Amino acid sequence: MVDTRRVGPRAIRGGGGERPSWLAAAEAPADDAPGRNRLLGALFAALLLLAAAVGLGWWLSSRSDDDGGGRLIAAPAAPYRVPAPEAGGMAIEGRGDTAYPASEGADPCGRIDLAAVPEEPVAAHPAPEQAPPAPAGDAPPVPTPAPAAPGAVQLGAFPSEAAANRAWESLSGRFAALAPLAKEVQPYRDGDRTLYRLRADAGSGEAARALCASLRVAGERCAPPGH
Repeated sequence: MVDTRRVGPRAIRGGGGERPSWLAAAEAPADDAPGRNRLLGALFAALLLLAAAVGLGWWLSSRSDDDGGGRLIAAPAAPYRVPAPEAGGMAIEGRGDTAYPASEGADPCGRIDLAAVPEEPVAAHPAPEQAPPAPAGDAPPVPTPAPAAPGAVQLGAFPSEAAANRAWESLSGRFAALAPLAKEVQPYRDGDRTLYRLRADAGSGEAARALCASLRVAGERCAPPGH
């Protein structure tokens, strides 16, 4: 059996007491006032920034126009150079004035008389006495060097005995072949100076030549017997 109800002027057919969906009450839209307020605030801030930018540009342009415009300065009507009322210009105290020395008895036009006072010769100062040179002391005698051994090699000549000893310490520490050999430091005269020979005894002429060959390969100086 069909249930027929009358709603207003029309009869609506339905069953079970249910209402059609198109008759359901519509939901009220959510309140979007906060979002609208934020949008309005952002729009207002953008307008303020735009107005500030326009105002700043106008101020800068007007300021540059004021500064860049040239202005003519009118020259004064009076002459810019005026002659001094007295001849010679402004009077400066003491310039060209001879009243002060003349009042003290001096002749303003006077000159120095070189013949008024006889010139006295200047006494010559005696030359200082030079002390006699000290007698040159005899140079210390240099002992005659002993003849070199048949296997002695010369490693160099040095300005002092200490320098020769330092050279021996360096060479004997670097080359094992020199360490067991006996060294010899001999002074000799070279013109007006004394030098010190550094020698080492290799034992024989053949051993001395072999030792010098190995030292020369390493870049050191070495003179075998007979050189």
